[in-house]
Amino acid sequence: MKVFIINNIKNYWHIIIPIITFSCWAVLLLIAFNFKISKAGDFPAIYLAGKYIFTHPELIYTAKVYPRYPYGPCFATVFAPISLLPYDIAAWILFFILYISGLLILFEFNKILKLKNIKNPLHRFLFLIVLSNGLRFYEIFGILQTKLIVSYFLILFLRREIEARKNEEDLNGRKFLFTQLLILAFAISLIPQYFFMVIIYLFNNIKIKQLKELKEIFNNVQIRRYFLMIFAFLSLNFMFIIIILKSPNAFNEFVGGGWRGNRYFISNLTHSYIEKNYVQVPVDSLTNILWSINLYFDISNLNKEIYIVSIISMIIITIILSFKKNFTIEKKFGYFALLSLFLNTFYYFYYLVIFLPLIAILFIHTIENSEAPLTLTFIKRNSRLLFGLLCISILYFMPLSYYLLDKLPFLYNIPLALIISRWTIVYMFLVISLYLLNKIKK
Repeated sequence: MKVFIINNIKNYWHIIIPIITFSCWAVLLLIAFNFKISKAGDFPAIYLAGKYIFTHPELIYTAKVYPRYPYGPCFATVFAPISLLPYDIAAWILFFILYISGLLILFEFNKILKLKNIKNPLHRFLFLIVLSNGLRFYEIFGILQTKLIVSYFLILFLRREIEARKNEEDLNGRKFLFTQLLILAFAISLIPQYFFMVIIYLFNNIKIKQLKELKEIFNNVQIRRYFLMIFAFLSLNFMFIIIILKSPNAFNEFVGGGWRGNRYFISNLTHSYIEKNYVQVPVDSLTNILWSINLYFDISNLNKEIYIVSIISMIIITIILSFKKNFTIEKKFGYFALLSLFLNTFYYFYYLVIFLPLIAILFIHTIENSEAPLTLTFIKRNSRLLFGLLCISILYFMPLSYYLLDKLPFLYNIPLALIISRWTIVYMFLVISLYLLNKIKK
């Protein structure tokens, strides 16, 4: 028995350590909350939505549920049996669902690394330890956000695609395709703003070089994909039909409750204002640049224009990625995540646990000599890769502005624009490292 345990630790240490570190963030939150997880800020919306979904479905998107329930009906439907339990017990169940989702992310990402021929456990450990550590997990557990569930389903979706492609399976086979669409539909139901990812997947296999080839969008295989996607969404979110029939205004309330806009500028923003009012300055790069500009020039009247430009930009990016013939689906999702970090209107800092694993996948193929041990030569050859992973780790750990200013008073002597732009600076380093790595590979 002792030998068996030792051998297992030797064989699986690269994933055991990340599991332990991830678990530490969950335990740290429990200690900080004095094991009263029912204090979580976002949980009331989920709990009440689960209670109302079959009894008063027209209420789940109204202001009567606070905070507003921002997801598709499918999660409320799934959570409904749990909502029959007492509030505290239901909160604990969701906590453990999130915890298990985090562990499953690590297992699925480890499978992706194997499928990408990263055979050295030490190199797999480098990725997994980055993806298992950070303040973002503490925050997710603290408010019982569902973003870890979304991240798991997206990573599961990509792992299945990579595995099927490697085994030369039919990616358009009915069973495989419908299962993939169900997985993606469930994930997107928890982040409806990112329906862009569905479009990227639906058009993934179409190769268009000339305008006359646009007819491929309507070939038999594609039409089947569209119908299966619609069926997948409706089968998961069937309660939406009932909700709209009972309350025609429900769709507008759904959009209003799920809105995640961040570009509302405060002209008189100061160090003290951020600290005393717990202002959460957004983390997407373009928004931070604009907030920094707004400190010196009032551009608050441009809110509407900025939203429009951002949405149009994301539509253009989605179209380009959809028909990018030399990109695999995991690359398309990775670059979508990378660009969402820069300009997406719907982005806010909890989404990092969804996007950073997708971005990490972009770095996998850039490892030089993936079977070599972690020697000085390996470190020199992979310095840009290691720097990129370091940037991802920093984004996982980056504290919010009001917390930094409260704990580090000397930051009052640093220009506020620089403090706000720290996310942008790390993001730019991340992009530069990825660009240089791809340039070397070419």
